[in-house]
Amino acid sequence: MNSSLENLTSNATTVIARLVRATQLLFSRNERWVARMKRAMTVARWERTIVSSILAISLALSLSSCGVKNDLVLPDGKPSPKGEKDPSKPPQQQQR
Repeated sequence: MNSSLENLTSNATTVIARLVRATQLLFSRNERWVARMKRAMTVARWERTIVSSILAISLALSLSSCGVKNDLVLPDGKPSPKGEKDPSKPPQQQQR
């Protein structure tokens, strides 16, 4: 009877020890997973910042070049003389 009680307590101790080890293993894996997710989120945040910055700069450059008109060449390809007014532009009003 005494040996069966010792075997039972020994088996219970072994089961508890295994459960403790399994729990520790799960926590360590969970901590590693959380650390990986934090790194991935940080990288993704930087990538979004870089991409949005590049898009903003390219949009600003493309919009600034939209209104540029070359006044130095006439429609027939000849250079316009200096001081000649462009007939396609409205006349300037005199200031009072």
